[in-house]
Amino acid sequence: MFNKKLIETLKKTINSLEEELDEKKAVIKDYQEENTILLENSAELRAKIVDLENNIELLVNSSKSKKIRELVDLPQSN
Repeated sequence: MFNKKLIETLKKTINSLEEELDEKKAVIKDYQEENTILLENSAELRAKIVDLENNIELLVNSSKSKKIRELVDLPQSN
């Protein structure tokens, strides 16, 4: 009788732990998907920043206006 009760309790515990593990795996999967999206977004934003920096540099270099050069203080490349 005692063994049967113990076995049932252990089975319930194991089932509960397996359910908890499955839930945690699902949460981890969701986090991984979110991280992938964030990495892709950050790569796109970095590319946009580089484009903007290049556009500013082009504007400053092609401009004869001292006002634009004063507004944009770009480091001089050697």
